[in-house]
Amino acid sequence: MVQNPPVPAHWKDFQPQPGDALLIVDMQADFMPGGPLAVPEADQLIKPISRMAENFATVTATRDWHPDDHCSFTAEGGQWPAHARAGSPGAAFAPGLVLPPRTLIWSKGSEKTAEAYSVFQDENGQASGFADKLADYAPKRLFICGVALEYCVQACALDALKAGAKAGYKVCLFPQLCGSLHPPALTLARLERAGVALYRV
Repeated sequence: MVQNPPVPAHWKDFQPQPGDALLIVDMQADFMPGGPLAVPEADQLIKPISRMAENFATVTATRDWHPDDHCSFTAEGGQWPAHARAGSPGAAFAPGLVLPPRTLIWSKGSEKTAEAYSVFQDENGQASGFADKLADYAPKRLFICGVALEYCVQACALDALKAGAKAGYKVCLFPQLCGSLHPPALTLARLERAGVALYRV
């Protein structure tokens, strides 16, 4: 089990170390309150995530970027209402989210026949190339935040553990900077058991 890093008193006191990278998951308009796939209170994460991103030398951000007939949509037999259609206002990052100009933006879910919760690979096991691109930055720790905890955040974190085992970085999560559709305790416990270090800022 990976030991939890030291816990700061408040997220504002957190200072990234050289080699730390931040992965912001799916902070898009359609996942904010009022969107078709809203995560409760996700809009409350916009400012703190923006502030956190200012402090990292390496920042990456994922976005769902679906075709109009994506397999995850209920109209196509999937389980989700249509969301994050490529190029639509709902697929844009949430209003007010400030990403540093250096941010690496990575789209996922662009193949209509494959769901893609994780940025590392789709549900068919097809690698996206993100792991290799991230490795170019030579991170020592990868911190993750965003929405939704039970789905895309969890999938990214679990795949990051596998990629990190090869590339030599640890995986950490900011629980208070993650939006959840359901009470998060079970998901957080599962991630911690898997080896994700929880930074309770």
